[in-house]
Amino acid sequence: MLPERDSEEPFALALFPDGCIYRKRAIRTLDKAKRAWRIAFSSQSLTAIQAAVAAGLAISVLPKSAVSPEHQICSDMPALPPTELALIGTGDVLDTVQQDLVDFLMQKVRRA
Repeated sequence: MLPERDSEEPFALALFPDGCIYRKRAIRTLDKAKRAWRIAFSSQSLTAIQAAVAAGLAISVLPKSAVSPEHQICSDMPALPPTELALIGTGDVLDTVQQDLVDFLMQKVRRA
């Protein structure tokens, strides 16, 4: 359950540990919107984050593919900036595995 819009109650967040781009963006966006927050749950496990959200312990930032039927989408939240994906290689030309990964990702992104 989310705090009321005018409430000073902090948002309880379920996030991946420091270093996660979704964590950084969620916190930065709430700070920019001047909304209080607290880390209620942190885990490296997607399944654990999903369970914390499903149990109503906290809200999180998840890709659409990780949203389960037990979850509720928070539509009245500050918008997050888009996420980018970068593949960094060691040479000028991608090897076969890297090119296959790029092709796979492009195919998935176009469907989304």
